[in-house]
Amino acid sequence: RGAIYALDISNISDKKSAVYWPVTEEKQRECANKGKDPEVECRNYIRTLHSVNDTTIYVCGTYAFSPICDYMMLVNGQLTLKGRQGEG
Repeated sequence: RGAIYALDISNISDKKSAVYWPVTEEKQRECANKGKDPEVECRNYIRTLHSVNDTTIYVCGTYAFSPICDYMMLVNGQLTLKGRQGEG
């Protein structure tokens, strides 16, 4: 939850890169105010990873019951989110 990992295909216990995508404290409070469990339900569970091209992946997460999506880049073995978030 709240993270995406690039793993070595030959040894999946070897993490090559990671990108962390946690829920903001504000979103977590809003979620908890709706009666959800802040430690379990009010997190960002990654639900969609869709390859756009060789270096770009479209990713979507639950984001504390306010689903959002973004584009993630894999360049030189490093994952980064583009920060172009939209409703999921």
